[in-house]
Amino acid sequence: MFLYKYSTLMLAITVSVMTPVYASTDVAMLSNTVSPYVVGGDDVDSNTPASENFMASLRNNKVAEKPFCGATIINDQWVLTAAHCVVTGSGESTVVIAPSDITITVGLIDNSRPLENHIFSATHVVVYPDYSPDAIIKTTTESNNQVTTEVITTVLDNDVALIRVNRKFSRVGQVNLPTQEQAIDIEKKLNQQWNNSYFQGSTIHDKNLKVLGWGVTDPSGSSDSASDTLQQAMLSLFPIDLCYNRLESNEHPGLIIDNPANITKLCALPSEISGYIDNTPYGIDACFGDSGGPILAQDDSGKWFQIGIVSGGIIGELKCGSMTLPSFYARVGNYANWIVDNISKVPSNPITPPDFLADKYDDTDSEDCNDSLSANNCNIDKDRDSGGSFGFIGLLLLCSGVFFRRLRI
Repeated sequence: MFLYKYSTLMLAITVSVMTPVYASTDVAMLSNTVSPYVVGGDDVDSNTPASENFMASLRNNKVAEKPFCGATIINDQWVLTAAHCVVTGSGESTVVIAPSDITITVGLIDNSRPLENHIFSATHVVVYPDYSPDAIIKTTTESNNQVTTEVITTVLDNDVALIRVNRKFSRVGQVNLPTQEQAIDIEKKLNQQWNNSYFQGSTIHDKNLKVLGWGVTDPSGSSDSASDTLQQAMLSLFPIDLCYNRLESNEHPGLIIDNPANITKLCALPSEISGYIDNTPYGIDACFGDSGGPILAQDDSGKWFQIGIVSGGIIGELKCGSMTLPSFYARVGNYANWIVDNISKVPSNPITPPDFLADKYDDTDSEDCNDSLSANNCNIDKDRDSGGSFGFIGLLLLCSGVFFRRLRI
């Protein structure tokens, strides 16, 4: 029996949340690259009251507090973001970023000049236990020499994390999170809208999803097009069964979406063509720098809910905005109970890592950490060579290598 680990680097899943860094790949089943990624969006009204603005920006304390990911305010002291925004490195160097390395700004449309009352310090980072940055496939050779394969984890699966801040938010909004049941009802409606337009032969689909972010605004993915002004754009939900068929190859299916009834991810496509680059059509889409931000949809009453977290997408001829290669999102409804449980208490440790990193962290230093301050190395196992905070500098190098490990078990 063999365990094949397709890392986010090996599949060229660029988790570059500071600058758009791309990796190449030699893997036959994915000739394109994958990237966590608002192209073609509109400025959010600068007169939007702060009390209605639930967006948050994660900033890097080690690089002049540069924004690197989005997030959403979910109660008076917690924000929701993507796990790949706070888990960095590769192999043995993979760590959860220390809370002391993260600053969060809220209440802003223009993200370029935050004031003191907009700025909060992170005190705790909680990553979903089953977060998986890598795709792992187990192959077994039976006695009759028949080979069977099983997907253990998919790329960027359970891409969800929570961050607690040092004081309560005031005069800002909070996003509505759906229960599992509410999410199912909303998704059923949106799936039907796609199917209706498809069977009618239309190339224009319902604009039923809203994405928000300060990321790159050009389909080329150029970092020069990153926006200081919060952008919003409307997309179309792409049903998960169709997304599975679109993204997964016949040779090694399940690396991104494991089955047509997957409940951990959502997919989206531009609703219509916005323009062309070298005769290649593109549409409105999320892009680099939007990771961790929300994708929202309305229920039957017209109330907006955050049903997804910006996670990743395939890079083909275009970096963003492909009309055929969907972007994918962590499906919030699947994590509703976990979110409620975790934001109802103060974590005992500043860092709650995913299970695959649990051995790297212990509670020996918990007495040195408190509710409002976290030392840089707080809660890191000091006996490991890779102990301590990896820091944000590593994000720039995260996608510069490609590797593939084959383990006999």
